[in-house]
Amino acid sequence: EAPEVWRPCRLPGLSEPATCARIPVFEDRAAKSGRKLHIHVARLTASRGTSLADPLVFLAGGPGQAASHVAAHVLPGLRRVRRKRDILFVDLRGTGRSNPLACAPKNDANADLAEVFELEVKEKVLTNCRASYQANLQHYTTANAVDDLEDVRRALGLGPVNALGVSYGSRVVLTWMRRHPAAVRAAILDGVAPPQMPLFAPFARDAQRAWRLLVRDCAANTICHARFPKLAGGLERLLARLPQTVHLTHPVTSLPATVTLTKAGVAMAFRGLLYSAELAALIPLTIEQAAAGDWQPLVAQALLLSDAAGTTTSLGLMLSTVCAEDLPRVTAMEIAAEVSGTFLGTAAIDTAIGMCDRWPLQHGQSAAAAATHLRSSATLKRAQKLSVAVTSDVPTLLLSGEADPVTPPRWAELARASLRHAAHVVLTGLGHSVSGRGCAPKVIAAFLTAADDPAAAVAGARCEMQTHRPAFFLSPSGPSP
Repeated sequence: EAPEVWRPCRLPGLSEPATCARIPVFEDRAAKSGRKLHIHVARLTASRGTSLADPLVFLAGGPGQAASHVAAHVLPGLRRVRRKRDILFVDLRGTGRSNPLACAPKNDANADLAEVFELEVKEKVLTNCRASYQANLQHYTTANAVDDLEDVRRALGLGPVNALGVSYGSRVVLTWMRRHPAAVRAAILDGVAPPQMPLFAPFARDAQRAWRLLVRDCAANTICHARFPKLAGGLERLLARLPQTVHLTHPVTSLPATVTLTKAGVAMAFRGLLYSAELAALIPLTIEQAAAGDWQPLVAQALLLSDAAGTTTSLGLMLSTVCAEDLPRVTAMEIAAEVSGTFLGTAAIDTAIGMCDRWPLQHGQSAAAAATHLRSSATLKRAQKLSVAVTSDVPTLLLSGEADPVTPPRWAELARASLRHAAHVVLTGLGHSVSGRGCAPKVIAAFLTAADDPAAAVAGARCEMQTHRPAFFLSPSGPSP
């Protein structure tokens, strides 16, 4: 079935027009029959004359984030690449405009504020979400999404393409390289989440590392250390005082609000702040303010992060993927080892398991059956097959933020061990998703120009000392006293 022709369209946050296409694929790819989905592809053409034959395909993270929803955010970092290449933003099945498995937006502002710190989504919400979908959830997997990409590539008449995957998108690219070795000319993996990494299980350990780096960097900075001399242990002391019920002003509506803050909810909020180097610069001050009884800054920052995630990510796609591919292979012993001595504890993994226990992937399945299915030997075997390292000769550039709390450099190094033609760049002081930061845009452009030698592209960019952690806030006014 031929795809629709490219048509004019608009992307959120972009003033310039794009063109979009919708490529039909079978929801049940194995049966090759029945219901069809349409994969949404947005294209921004090369800015300088004729486009090269090998565009750059951008794939977002999550799982569940839509590439078209973050195009405006990532495009500035791709200016060099776009001079000669088209950029294609592909919404994977279940995201964006590709039959999204999203949840209806909340309407009660005060309820929203409370739910920022309530980690588990309520059963009623999950039930309503599932009921709103026209989808068989067991078909919303990484493998099917990758095979959709092949249908898109062929339908658009493209040869081997360049692929940029951020976070979970890096796993999609790696799986693409494994399942369709001739499809990818060159790969860029930003914030690498290889198949060997079971999502949610290592979150506590990696967040603790990011927190230790923040404490280290403040202690090494004379001004920051003088202003926050007791930062080490400050987060743990704050969490030990919870739960608390606090009265404050809603950051958006300015109405009075009451919020119960739990240890797990606040720990997850601080983990979220560690994603961004700029927000992490607020953490010492935010801890001090909260310890003095002023929780308003933390609540405002947490609401900002929650709203951003909610508008770009499909919860149903995230659960359908993680519940089938990641959590089944995590044992209680592994969880205990990962969370020991961390400020996050079991908050992240307990939340994920709790929702997966109530997220049936098959039609007519009860929540109790979903929990049993999650722990079955058949589910475990399928998940383990997906966790094998990807071995490939595709030229690959790996990018990591030194202080990333979710996909730190260790995961890129794990992926690199089985990639025969790869180079790894770590950007000092930065957090999650760094392809638009520091020297990364220059490295990516150089790499795509001469992908046969990733190491040379990295060496030529001279990344050393080009990035650093933003200055810590010493007061609400900024880094200055």
